[in-house]
Amino acid sequence: MNPESQRLAPAKQDTRSLHPRDIFIGVVVPSLFFSFSYFLFAFKFRWDHFWPAVLLGPVLSFFVSFMVTMSAWSRFKKARSVRTFIALAISLWCASVFGLLRSDRAFWMYMSNYYSFQDLDTYVNIDPATDKGQTYMDAGQVYFKESTFVAKTKAVAFQENGIYCAAPIVRQPLENQGGVTAVEDLGNFIVPKSGTIDFWAVGKNCCSGSKDAQTTTALEAHSLDPGTPARCNMTASVSSS
Repeated sequence: MNPESQRLAPAKQDTRSLHPRDIFIGVVVPSLFFSFSYFLFAFKFRWDHFWPAVLLGPVLSFFVSFMVTMSAWSRFKKARSVRTFIALAISLWCASVFGLLRSDRAFWMYMSNYYSFQDLDTYVNIDPATDKGQTYMDAGQVYFKESTFVAKTKAVAFQENGIYCAAPIVRQPLENQGGVTAVEDLGNFIVPKSGTIDFWAVGKNCCSGSKDAQTTTALEAHSLDPGTPARCNMTASVSSS
């Protein structure tokens, strides 16, 4: 048998069962690398320190996978037992690739919006009747003055892969309540003192496309009190008009 055939022929010692230590290493080590890479590349550390997260997460995982692969190849060339190293190398490559893909997806789908929101400012005692929206374009949380409400009868809706609803947030009725003479002089609609309506409650699947009170009540309650549960995805929107 030539040397090449001898090297490729299975050795007797490879027929024995794997040692529990080898099984433990093959399962635990890739799992630890996956968890470590996922933690660094999907959460706050990546938001605050991008390049260190790249180096300590995916790059380190791929480097270790490469080194284990080279070690397995070296042992194979020397006709030494290589089964454990091959299994470990394959597991590490899978953990590294899968960890990178899953952590990056989780970061952009869930965490990036949350961290962006946390970096925004908080404003209190906003009066939608007099304050301009362009003053609060960096707002993450806004708290309005007492008696502020959502003009749900003025809500508008747009349907595309769901119903998107929007209703103005005001402190005074938008209808002219000054009587017939005032309506004739100024019209039915009264613009707030700010001259624009810059604060809106915006949500998805909070209304049926019409101005019925039953479906827009959830939007009104949730927009003024974030602790109130609502069966819709909504937020407050500030425009710069």
